[in-house]
Amino acid sequence: MLSHRMGLSRVGDLLMSKYNNTADMRIHVANMEPSEEFRTSFKYNNHMYMYIGDLVGKLTNPSNQNPTEGWMKTVKDIVLNPVGLETAVTSYKEFRKLSNVALAHSDEKTVYPEDVNSWLDVVGPAGSISMNIKDRLKWIEFLLNKGTTSDGKRILKPETFQQLFTPANLRIVTEYSPVFGIGLGAFITTYKGETVLMHGGNVRGGVSKTCFFPDRKFGIASLYTGNDFGTLSFCYDIADRLLFKDSKTLKKSIEYNTKQKDMTAKKLKDLQDEFNGRNKDTKPSFDTITSLGEYSNPVLGSTSLKHSSIPNSSFELDLKTELIPVFPMVHFEHDRFMLPAEAGQNITVTFKTDMKKGVEGFVLRGDGLTDDIEDGLYFTKL
Repeated sequence: MLSHRMGLSRVGDLLMSKYNNTADMRIHVANMEPSEEFRTSFKYNNHMYMYIGDLVGKLTNPSNQNPTEGWMKTVKDIVLNPVGLETAVTSYKEFRKLSNVALAHSDEKTVYPEDVNSWLDVVGPAGSISMNIKDRLKWIEFLLNKGTTSDGKRILKPETFQQLFTPANLRIVTEYSPVFGIGLGAFITTYKGETVLMHGGNVRGGVSKTCFFPDRKFGIASLYTGNDFGTLSFCYDIADRLLFKDSKTLKKSIEYNTKQKDMTAKKLKDLQDEFNGRNKDTKPSFDTITSLGEYSNPVLGSTSLKHSSIPNSSFELDLKTELIPVFPMVHFEHDRFMLPAEAGQNITVTFKTDMKKGVEGFVLRGDGLTDDIEDGLYFTKL
């Protein structure tokens, strides 16, 4: 569960902003079909961390009916406080009470609403810990000292610390990090011949990256308010300047980001070409208004198709999760609908119909939604 080898896709992550408690999420995740065999490959997801936190909360605070609150107390008592992380909080509710904090931004000028990441209070161990940069560096020092605080107090047993950073699997990744492994919640890679341990965090309007070079006793924390920034490249740029006396990484990262933008532009053009090349003479086998209503999927639960007030769209797809917007869908061909090409995201809804009963359900496929689910997600009409 901690090394991302359960074989489950990330689609369960969408549940984290859909339900008010982890118990409801567990019911739906239990219905997920594995996309890979158990312990055979790396499949990143966050919900397993959430359930481990629940287990910790139940075992250490059995009288507390809310396992997430139990986890919060335990992680403060046995980790955060002993390490001396004075500003660390374990919930978004605590974070919002702080006065000197960075606000979540969508771009340079736009600030998100104050409660944009309130869903973090439900998921707890999957990403609700926040701290300032000084404490982040203190955390890095703790890890560089192999589980021992700056005043010599050992928090983690040597064998426990060793297990945290022992690769459970290997995978090929970017040009910066040709091979990496996954420990227990840690990414293990190499950069310019040096071992690098790292992990990052992403919420709406905020990005962070913590990485350190254990053999050099050197660590970096990168925090950014926004949705798109090369925090890893920024860390490597600092390492280049201070460890390797080289300042080309950031320039290389800028070039890489430019290539990514070019690829995004090409993808947008391809989607537009596909839409423009469709057979415009086809029609759905049903009256679109009869498709509106409630649908259900064993994993994602309730979903709605609603009337759309947006010109030229046939209906709106609402997955009822804060992490995913409502999608206006337009007719493509036959019983297939798609997100408008200008959105730059390939998301489609293909209806299953019966000659007598009409619409029975639909199959959802889309970038970032069903990437590793070959047959897509099927929703049954209620």
